[in-house]
Amino acid sequence: MIKKSTLKSLSLGATALALSAIASQASPQRFAYSYEASVLPKGGFEFENGVTWAHHTSEDGFEFAHELEYGITDKLQISAILAEWEAVHVKGEGTESTYGASGIELIYNLSNPNTDIVGASILGEVLMSDKHFSLETIGILQKNFGAVSVV
Repeated sequence: MIKKSTLKSLSLGATALALSAIASQASPQRFAYSYEASVLPKGGFEFENGVTWAHHTSEDGFEFAHELEYGITDKLQISAILAEWEAVHVKGEGTESTYGASGIELIYNLSNPNTDIVGASILGEVLMSDKHFSLETIGILQKNFGAVSVV
């Protein structure tokens, strides 16, 4: 039996996905789990959705992430992490969705991976929910050789 909260979460996720597909344009995000040193240009805007499937012996699940990104300047990008959540199906127990967190992320570009010897950026992220608070800082290095990127 699917819980009412699960149906509500799944319908909300499906609606967000449908709305984002109406007028969408894909930009190259070459790496699923690595950040790139490049940022959006000033005034650039993206709505980014991510889905990860996880399979274990007794459960299957999907992790979802929804993020709005905006280029404040040609070197500074801000992102609103609207929601990170998951839907997990446990054999014999049904499916349950769980809210993870929301937050904000800033990426400041120090050097360009296309024109400088090496591209470098600093990322800071704050995630919050009713259960946890996390603060993360990452240094990003990247070099582009034409269509090939080393991150």
